[in-house]
Amino acid sequence: MRAASHSWGKYPAVGLTILIVLSTSGLLSFNAVAQPGAWEDLFDDQTKISQQANVVVAGGDVSLDANRWDWYRYGVQLDKGPSPGTFESSLYLSVVKGSDNIYRMWYTGTSGSTMLYIRYATSADGRSWSRMGIVIGANTTQEDRVFAPYVIEDAGIYKMWYVGDDLSPPYGSRIFYVTSPDGYTWTRQGKVIDLGLEGTYDTVGVSFQSVLKDGATYKMWYSGYNGNWRLLYATSPDGTTWTAQGLAIDIGLPGEYDSASVIESTVTKDLRGLYHCWYTGSDAANYRILNATSTDGIIWTKHGLSLDILPNSLEESKVLSGTVMIDATDVITMWYGAVDGSGDGRVLLAIYGRNGYVISEEIGPNPGYSWVDFFSNKTEPNPDMLVTYSILDGLSMTTVSGYQQMSASQFSLLSIDPMVNPTIRIRADLWDLINNSAQTPLLHDYAVTWDDVYPPVFGGLLSATDDGTDGDITLNWNAAWDPNPPITYNIYMATVSSGQNFFVPDYSTSLTTFQVSGLLNGTGYYFVVRAEDSWGFEDTNMVERSVIPTTPLDYTAPVFGGLTSATDSGTGGSVTLNWTAASDPDTPESNSDPSSPISYNIYYSEPSGGQDFFLPNATTQNTNYEVTGLTNGNTYYFVVRAEDAAARAREGLGQHGDRGDTGQSPHRAQPQPGHELGLGHAEARLAAQTGHETALVFGSGFLANTGTLAALAGTEPPADRTIDGRDIRGLLFSEPGTESSYDDTGFFYY
Repeated sequence: MRAASHSWGKYPAVGLTILIVLSTSGLLSFNAVAQPGAWEDLFDDQTKISQQANVVVAGGDVSLDANRWDWYRYGVQLDKGPSPGTFESSLYLSVVKGSDNIYRMWYTGTSGSTMLYIRYATSADGRSWSRMGIVIGANTTQEDRVFAPYVIEDAGIYKMWYVGDDLSPPYGSRIFYVTSPDGYTWTRQGKVIDLGLEGTYDTVGVSFQSVLKDGATYKMWYSGYNGNWRLLYATSPDGTTWTAQGLAIDIGLPGEYDSASVIESTVTKDLRGLYHCWYTGSDAANYRILNATSTDGIIWTKHGLSLDILPNSLEESKVLSGTVMIDATDVITMWYGAVDGSGDGRVLLAIYGRNGYVISEEIGPNPGYSWVDFFSNKTEPNPDMLVTYSILDGLSMTTVSGYQQMSASQFSLLSIDPMVNPTIRIRADLWDLINNSAQTPLLHDYAVTWDDVYPPVFGGLLSATDDGTDGDITLNWNAAWDPNPPITYNIYMATVSSGQNFFVPDYSTSLTTFQVSGLLNGTGYYFVVRAEDSWGFEDTNMVERSVIPTTPLDYTAPVFGGLTSATDSGTGGSVTLNWTAASDPDTPESNSDPSSPISYNIYYSEPSGGQDFFLPNATTQNTNYEVTGLTNGNTYYFVVRAEDAAARAREGLGQHGDRGDTGQSPHRAQPQPGHELGLGHAEARLAAQTGHETALVFGSGFLANTGTLAALAGTEPPADRTIDGRDIRGLLFSEPGTESSYDDTGFFYY
């Protein structure tokens, strides 16, 4: 029984439980609250099988039949070197199982970009290897680089033939010979195969040899180069002196896997006396391991592809022949080199055994669901009788990367991208690696499940726009996609960038637009919108948009210094007012400022503080104004306030805004019939600076309260005390009985 309780997205578990029961009969049953999916084949019939070979489907089981063979790949046995400077390409190798039952491997490693060495490793089982270091290094000028060893054990002596590469004239690769008592310490015996004569297949280079001692004769198959690599044949009575026997395997026809080159072979002989050659064939684009057989080692019959590349594999984008062993029970084992897409080489292992397979029908969930798990029931009588599984693309039937020959009965499919592989197939391989026809592995059933385990596909917030309607903004986004609607859009808001609390949304909606209201005008807001499906899976996008809400109303008054002077116009019944132009600030909270034009509202009254600020006496857009129709001799108090266009708009709607400088004290002036008020401008400026009234005071009432005008001015009056031909000394010093000729009016003097 398998029960899976899930937590979806950022929320706790919502009660979804997928219950899968694997009974002895292989039945899988699913009980789910939501919408998971499953496909299964119990092999009661063949309706769900698209292909099969060398198997029998009967009675709810799949078993091996007849005698079909194939390679079972065990994967990497010796990886590339562990660190820079000790990089080992781990290619061009030779493996021997010694008389002491120890496996010994000699392989090519590199140091730097050009240097090649022969390295050594040992293993007790042929699978777990221990590196022993370099055993053959560069030597003479014809051995600037050494590589491609091939070793046999002969009467307790290890004999190695390897390639020496000459990097200086006359250039070319040649075959050399060394011997060792232990496989580690070697004695050089010199060059044994040189370049061929002009016009032969090996005039440029000889390399990639394989040696078999057949009775008393040493037989070598090696590659010769003269524009293309071909497999040549030579014999020797002692392994040192060799006689060329000519071409063994030629390149193939155009379009064949070996149309460009035949290189790096390994030849062995089975119990029936048949020679088997596995060699690397190249079509100029890829390298694969091909196979040929011969009854005499000279004339060969090609059988085509033996071990193909794995384009989706991390290790086997190219495969190169290595060493093949055939044991006493005819079990064939190959250690071979493979190169990945980065050019790194590794040693891998494969065993050739009895094989059969079934491939399922195309399996496809609803679009958008994700592949979740694979389940199976199988019986494997012993470790060499296996059932393995590969996941194939549903249409192309190529292996999905990372899912080839899986041996586990259950494994996750979550790394399969449903957008890349919307449908899949299952390939189940049955293996008998010991060729025991009395037993067979059994496949009872298999199944796959799919579910919605991912959040919606969502591009995030597109725009955040100020509506300009007083604290309102509008958010917009494109619709998300998910197989489990409805989709909810969670809106997260903050007043600082990246300050959103993604545990609790500020707003939620099912629409693709949303208006947020009640925000503070002039304040920056930062929004992120995330999509959530009906199972609670929410995407994690961080697309953030900012906006500042504004109001169409301008509540900020113009910046205005107020009235600077109020002077008698000297024309009778009129006063001239002056001020400096106001400015309307551009505030972040309003989208209507600066609002122009600025108007200046003029308020005046005869008693100080008596102005009616609800109704101006006059309005102008200039910075001066002449007030007329005043009564000569009366004192008037003036206040001027600046008002922007937005305030006027509000007043038109019955609204009243701040017109500016509401705390300004009034200026006062007393108009005279046709007379100028001397230095009144100076006093007006003084009042504007001090913030007090500008008072034009005439009459004994004022003098009684403030003292003499001389005292008000703060200095003694000048010697000239005559205005209009009249002596005003008595008036200036408040002498008793002094009267003004202006009927209880007077003037100031500064």
